[in-house]
Amino acid sequence: MGLIRASMSKWFQRILVLVLSFSIASCVHNRHLTNDITQNNTPAFSIADCDNYTVYLVRHLQKDLSVKSSDPDLSSVGHQNAQLLSKMPFIESVQAGFHSQFKRTKRTLTPSAKFGQFPLTEYDARNGQALADLVAQQYCGQTLIISGHSNTIPDLVQKFGGKFDVSYAGMLLDKQPHISLSEQDYGSVFMVKNINGRINQQVFTIK
Repeated sequence: MGLIRASMSKWFQRILVLVLSFSIASCVHNRHLTNDITQNNTPAFSIADCDNYTVYLVRHLQKDLSVKSSDPDLSSVGHQNAQLLSKMPFIESVQAGFHSQFKRTKRTLTPSAKFGQFPLTEYDARNGQALADLVAQQYCGQTLIISGHSNTIPDLVQKFGGKFDVSYAGMLLDKQPHISLSEQDYGSVFMVKNINGRINQQVFTIK
């Protein structure tokens, strides 16, 4: 009878150890899973946490339509305007530049980067929020220039705190609508300056 009780006691202890081990492993797994979700979906530092930066945003300049390509270069006019962009006074203060994965956006900034001696970094045109977060995390306090597209520059302006005043029948709309630049709209440079949380906006024209 004593042997039976001893065997049952050992069997119960083994079951208890297994249950506790499983519970601890589950807790550790869930904690890691939660950390992974937080790390993947919530940036450690977003643009809202940075209250000091100046960003110049420009749509790529005129592209070459004479050649059928999914990634065209700039036209001769576009290259000329890229040179004019590099001579604008604010270029001397730029510390870093960003262009999308398309050739025309990089070519827009290449003369400016050479003149201002600042590095160029490629970003994904489909993920403007990732670019804004990158600026907050690694370039807060700096002056930057970003080249994008007709359907991405307005969104980036807003992500950096800029605002477009859009009215209908004489009344300003409360919420920002989706905005795209016209296909003929080349040469506008949108400045968003954040000084201690206060936004200052300005528009320059390449000429």
